[in-house]
Amino acid sequence: MNKYISETNTKYDFVIKIRYDAIILNFPDLNKLHKNKLYLIDYSQFHNLLGNNVLIMSVNIANILLNLFNHTEEIYNDGVFFNDEEIFTSFIKKYKIPYQILGKQLFSIDLNRNYFKFA
Repeated sequence: MNKYISETNTKYDFVIKIRYDAIILNFPDLNKLHKNKLYLIDYSQFHNLLGNNVLIMSVNIANILLNLFNHTEEIYNDGVFFNDEEIFTSFIKKYKIPYQILGKQLFSIDLNRNYFKFA
C-alpha cells in the first residue's frame, strides 16, 4: 500500500477493507467521518467483540493494522484466545486505536454465501 502511494504520489483520506463475499447494504457518507478513527459495523447482535469484516480507516491506522500479525503471539500471551475477532479487539484496545461502531442504518453488510457454490 505505502509503495503504491509513494510511486503514484496519491493521497487517500480512507482505506476500506472488506471481505470478498460481502454485499454492502448501507455505507456511510465518508465526508461525515473523521479521518483519525477506525469505523466498524455493529456486531452486537452476535457478540461483544469488534467485527473485522468491513473496516474504514485512515492510511495511518491501516499501517498499524498491517502489523497486527506481528503482535499475535504477544496478544496470545496476554491470555487472548486465538480467534480472529478476539485478537483484533485486543489489538485495537491495547494500542488505543480510536474507533467508532456505526449503527446498522449507516453501515451494514450481508454475506453472499450462495454465489460461490461449485457445481
